Amino acid sequence: MDVRGTLVAQDVTFTRGRTGIFVNGAASATLNNVLFEDIISRGNGFGVNGLLNVYAGSNVTLNNAVFRKVFNNGVNVIQGGTLTTTGCLAFYGSPAYDVIHSEVWDGGGTWNDNSTGPCSGEIGNKGQALLPAPALMDCGLPAGALVDEDVTWTLRSDCAGVGQFFIGEGTRVRIVGNGHRITGSPQAHALFSLGGNATLDMDNLVLDKVRLFNLDGALTLTRSEFRNATSTSLVNFGRSASFSNTLFEDNSSASFASLFYGSNTYSASVTTFRDVIFRNNSGGDRMAVLYRSATLNLEGCIVMENNQMPEFEAVSGTLNDARDNCDDPPVVGPAPPVTGWNPHGPPERDPSRDCFQSLGAIGLICRVILEPGPTIEVWGVTPESRGHFILRVMRAEIDAIQPEGLVACSADGRVALRVHRDRSITFSMGPEPQEGKTHHVTMQNHLNDHVIGTFDTFDGRPCDPAALLPPAPTPALAAFVTPQAPRADGSIIHVVQEGDTIWAITEAYGLMYPHEIVERNDLADKGRWLTPGQELFIREGR
Repeated sequence: MDVRGTLVAQDVTFTRGRTGIFVNGAASATLNNVLFEDIISRGNGFGVNGLLNVYAGSNVTLNNAVFRKVFNNGVNVIQGGTLTTTGCLAFYGSPAYDVIHSEVWDGGGTWNDNSTGPCSGEIGNKGQALLPAPALMDCGLPAGALVDEDVTWTLRSDCAGVGQFFIGEGTRVRIVGNGHRITGSPQAHALFSLGGNATLDMDNLVLDKVRLFNLDGALTLTRSEFRNATSTSLVNFGRSASFSNTLFEDNSSASFASLFYGSNTYSASVTTFRDVIFRNNSGGDRMAVLYRSATLNLEGCIVMENNQMPEFEAVSGTLNDARDNCDDPPVVGPAPPVTGWNPHGPPERDPSRDCFQSLGAIGLICRVILEPGPTIEVWGVTPESRGHFILRVMRAEIDAIQPEGLVACSADGRVALRVHRDRSITFSMGPEPQEGKTHHVTMQNHLNDHVIGTFDTFDGRPCDPAALLPPAPTPALAAFVTPQAPRADGSIIHVVQEGDTIWAITEAYGLMYPHEIVERNDLADKGRWLTPGQELFIREGR
């Protein structure tokens, strides 16, 4: 739509457009209670790709406006145009920014933002502005989604027929692949498009007929395979994209860039390929092309095998070629899918756990993905990579500590969790056997937020288990417990009898602290409440 006079729109939905709205030369537009939905702006033929474009001398007022599922950026204010926003304003989906002040077309314009915050309720003439959470397929991934809340999806099997994902501004998405495959439909590639400051972290999977478009966020693909794309399928228009330990194979394109295209369209575009293999790729003029001062870094071992085009070209960008002279090819691709999990094996191979942070070389911090509330576990690891469970903490346990203090302590005092007055939390584990270090990891805002710092100390055990235990009952009040015989495999399971207490059971089996039984059996309220007939795991079999 090309506006050169006056446009007034009230309670209107703009949908399925392909060229955007262009307000030119002393024109004006007043848009009240409008919804822009399901629009892919392909520009006006002169490289301006916004959905709403305000040129010099033109004035546009938006009052109560929602942009939803918009590909390319939402609004351009260019060449001295003026945009005023009032009422509510919300961008759901994937504009690179709420408003782009273009520096490409003779300088930016003016945005007078008097909006009051996100919209709710009915906008336009199509109903609710807010988006429901997407339903998951059996494989653990939605078929497609507009994503505006932080989420982790863990694949349980291969996902076929995947469509479009628009990741909104500032939204963080993590996909844990577990070695499984994501495949587009027979008619079209799957699409993952990142808005401004969005994050998409994909690990340990196969992408088959998939396109990754980073408009102005942070894209990471590790330990994966990228296959059978038939167009320029890796695009970075701003900020960062990183591809490591990944195989790019059997991709083809008739475009000038067979696989990758980088451009500083929205902000500085920096892309890194590290320890990757390019094999049997064809079509196009170059493997990768850079424009508008974009940067491409080649690091580690880069292997090129049987590709049918030249490697890389920096038309007006910077190519930093720091490849190693690698004697052996890099380790690339995902690990095989895990069909079963050994509870005494490495916890990072458990599909229900996201082990995101190490505690030095002796421990791991893992999120338990399928729990109904935020839950984190600490696991000990050995040089053989065998894991053993130590500690589990839920959000409610942290919230119960006010204003600060010790939340959890392992039975041997070597693992602790503390909450601080600002509600950040610190995991501690040690001392490390060889050097006597205790490792500390601090996270912001409880269990689902960022790691904000790590440090080591040499001050001994992180905690005293007795600090968390209730006082022992007097012998007169504690019923005597007869230890139950080991089972055939050597394991001991204690069946709770009337009058049993956690302390009495601890004493009967020669354990040091009741906390050992509490941890092994995940008992609520530190084991204060037991039920006759309840089975308690005391010792493993031999």
